[in-house]
Amino acid sequence: TFINKDREGLKLGLLQLINEEHLYGFKEEDLLASLYENRPSTKSYQISKSTHMLKYDAVVALNEMMDDFYIVTQYKYLNINKAYYDFDSQKNLFDKGQTDTPAGASDWHSGATFRFNGYNSETGKTVNITTASEPKWIKEHAHEYGFIFRAPNDKKNIVGYAEPWQLRYVGMPHAEYMYQNELCLEEYLSKLAADHNGV
Repeated sequence: TFINKDREGLKLGLLQLINEEHLYGFKEEDLLASLYENRPSTKSYQISKSTHMLKYDAVVALNEMMDDFYIVTQYKYLNINKAYYDFDSQKNLFDKGQTDTPAGASDWHSGATFRFNGYNSETGKTVNITTASEPKWIKEHAHEYGFIFRAPNDKKNIVGYAEPWQLRYVGMPHAEYMYQNELCLEEYLSKLAADHNGV
């Protein structure tokens, strides 16, 4: 299905590229949902802050994915430790020298991006999910729920940074196509532009 959009319209939606060349346009109609308030009763994942938020569709897809992940693995140490950042939060980090990304240029503004780490709430210690076998299920199945890995190590030269457990919700069928063809968001958008006469 093709939807015609003008140049401004192309800057909106789940496939929006956000960086220093493509600044995010904050809108009052950005509808965000609390991860804490919408976490499934199974508590199939942990949340580092009760204030973490994502777009509602991303929360729904996340909950479906994590419930299925827990059914398969019984693993309970995946923790969302980063999600939506508003303009002021990003500016504060930038001003303090805690990030190289200025406000408006961060993928965290999308409301569809979050990051996992490992955390054991019983011991209060972090868990290395890179070496654990169970989280590999996420790597193999995230696309089935509309998620991509936003900044994998092998795409650092394209994305500009690497953050292996940063996911972004782009919906279907985009995530499926990107997974099957090993494309990051930048590559996928370039392909779409080339396939459709640079529109």
